[in-house]
Amino acid sequence: MLLKEQDVRQTVLRKSTKNSLISTSELAKICKTSQRTVQRGLKKFCNTGTTDRKSRNSRPTRSFDKIIEKKVCVIYKKHPSLLARDVAKKVGSSSSNVQKIKKRCNIKAYKKKKARKRTTEQYLMMITVSNIFGEKWSLYYVG
Repeated sequence: MLLKEQDVRQTVLRKSTKNSLISTSELAKICKTSQRTVQRGLKKFCNTGTTDRKSRNSRPTRSFDKIIEKKVCVIYKKHPSLLARDVAKKVGSSSSNVQKIKKRCNIKAYKKKKARKRTTEQYLMMITVSNIFGEKWSLYYVG
């Protein structure tokens, strides 16, 4: 007859503390459970100090990492035409997370469009003028 989960964990802990030389396979045979279950129980006790399970009311919510969010914002400010897949690879996250971060931060990515090349006539009509502050202005001469 199989023992309940809590009983198995407590039995494993009792037997392993009494005899530290006993192997996990022997503990598994004593408790009539798998060796992996015994290993998990011992590891959990070493890490948390208890054999009790965590109590959860519902599915755990996933919070976005603030560091990843900052990285995504910085990348999109520098290169707004990148795809979410490319940003996800750079940041080390999934593309769906990148999309959610973009939506939350109100980031609008756009696709670069190629402009037509100017003809020689258009180059001749354009005059570049510098004002006294050093700013350049492009003026078109229509003649």
